[in-house]
Amino acid sequence: MYIPPAFTEDRTEVLHACIRANPFAPLVTGGPGGLAATHLPFVLDERRGELGTLVSHMAAANPQTEALTEGAETLVIFSGPHAYVSPRWYRPGDAVPTWNYFVVHAYGVPRVVSEPGEMREQLQAQAAAFEAGAPRPWSMESASSAYLDSLLPGIVAFEIPIARPEGKAKMSQNRPADLDGIVRGLRGNVDPMSMAVANEVAARRSR
Repeated sequence: MYIPPAFTEDRTEVLHACIRANPFAPLVTGGPGGLAATHLPFVLDERRGELGTLVSHMAAANPQTEALTEGAETLVIFSGPHAYVSPRWYRPGDAVPTWNYFVVHAYGVPRVVSEPGEMREQLQAQAAAFEAGAPRPWSMESASSAYLDSLLPGIVAFEIPIARPEGKAKMSQNRPADLDGIVRGLRGNVDPMSMAVANEVAARRSR
């Protein structure tokens, strides 16, 4: 990913926060047939590995599962808040529109989880992560063992220790004199995404 120095975000805790807040992401792999991508929910286990480990699963019928066993590097792209930025919000003078955004690219070599007991533990951890905060969280214990056993052959569980994270936060850092107008303009849009970007711009101006 092309990252000008002004837009570099390399703080692990900030990258992890973006991943946790935006867990549905495309897994990109390469192979003899070219590039392939599948959108999946990922859980980040920050306790495993120096930079954390991504955990997910996909349908066993998905041809992309072959790439998971080849030992090749994969890429997962987590998109954070993003919004259009209008030149109307700048000081008078020549200007063009742009787009502000926060994105994290996580690279690593996947490991397929095939042992049934480990698969169950991994799947329960994923469910628990997304059920957190529910008044009555669902648990895999709610389903019968026979039913779960019938489903396991239909999925491929895997994990990706993050070997190389890249973070890009393009939040108008290159236009410091226009930040007040950009924040006002974004907040005037009212939609949640623009508001999130406005907050990011405002927070980063003092970094």
